[in-house]
Amino acid sequence: MIFSKNKLIYYFVGIDLLVVLTEVKIYFPIFNIIFIVLLTPLVFSTLKWNKLLKSKSFVLFFLCYSILLFFSLIGHGPSIYEYLYRFTRLIPLFLAGVIVSDKIKSINGVILFAVVGLFFGGISLFLQGDQFILRNVMTDVSDYLRSPYRYVPPIFVSVLALYLIRDTKIRYLKNLIIFFSVFNIITVVRSGFTTPIVILFICGIAYLFRIFSNIRSGFLKNLPKIITSIIVICVSFLGITTFLSNSVISVRFTDLFNLLFIADNTVDLNNTSGNRIDLLSRSLDTFIENPFIGIGAESLSGIETRVGSHSSIFDLLAQFGIFGFVFILMFLSWILIAYKLSFKFDSHTNLNIALFCVWVGYFAGCIANPYFLSAAIDHYIFVFAGITVGLNYKYNYGS
Repeated sequence: MIFSKNKLIYYFVGIDLLVVLTEVKIYFPIFNIIFIVLLTPLVFSTLKWNKLLKSKSFVLFFLCYSILLFFSLIGHGPSIYEYLYRFTRLIPLFLAGVIVSDKIKSINGVILFAVVGLFFGGISLFLQGDQFILRNVMTDVSDYLRSPYRYVPPIFVSVLALYLIRDTKIRYLKNLIIFFSVFNIITVVRSGFTTPIVILFICGIAYLFRIFSNIRSGFLKNLPKIITSIIVICVSFLGITTFLSNSVISVRFTDLFNLLFIADNTVDLNNTSGNRIDLLSRSLDTFIENPFIGIGAESLSGIETRVGSHSSIFDLLAQFGIFGFVFILMFLSWILIAYKLSFKFDSHTNLNIALFCVWVGYFAGCIANPYFLSAAIDHYIFVFAGITVGLNYKYNYGS
């Protein structure tokens, strides 16, 4: 059987996500290199570059790479070459996402591969005796397994899975996706990590915002639905934090509640935030002192004396100064694309709504954590970025 280039790209991307999200870290570099090598000539020979270059979002992507390339040539920071390497290996995945966006079935297939991969990853954690729940006894597993970053992919993929559930007509497949998605969400909740659970509810709020944006008239008539939806989200969040009474998220939000509403002066807000306030302040102070080109890439070097390394947004500003805004604009452009496209009522509407929620959650996560170019997240997130750009009405890859 002879496959077209588009088919091969689809299978390479799907299987790659399946393997990576299954979380076999030992095999990750090998499979990553293999699929990147196979994808590179295919995507560069398949893309219609004259149309792609008209996409403002792709131009921002290209500018970000050019900035890293230039800063690498002048040796701007001890980890600038690591930044360039990580970004470079993402380019074929990003471009593959653009090509996959040509057919809705290919997009659905990639999402399904990711859902199944995360399910297998959750099973692998479960078979290890649930030690991922107890942070103080996880010394016998890898840094990747006990990292909260492991529990962010299930959030974004589950948001896209909700679209897939609505779009799937085959009942048994729909039920299977529901089962996998519920299991993936349970894996995240049981971890007790703060940021993944918060991102889950941020994505929910983004969804409500987008849905209620359609209301042009009869706002008062729909007000009870709006209030009810917000209450359900808040109650669910409080229920999870209460159920996980000894988890990190429960302790942190209990301290925050005591500080804000009970005026408990004994609460250390910086400690409650996991030292984020000090780390974010460090990066912000560095940016203020070096606003033009920053101090250079440090966050991946292990030095990190002037960069907090706990917020992609603040760290990019500290390391690259005003040029870091280009990276931030790239994130925001993907949000804007998905948001605008979600108002076009066609077969892609629900998908664009889901992508909008994903990018809102991703951007929020980048404020509190170093998610950009994180090995646990960037691999699949840039595939979805390519799909977002590919769906951009200014590009229209399939036309």
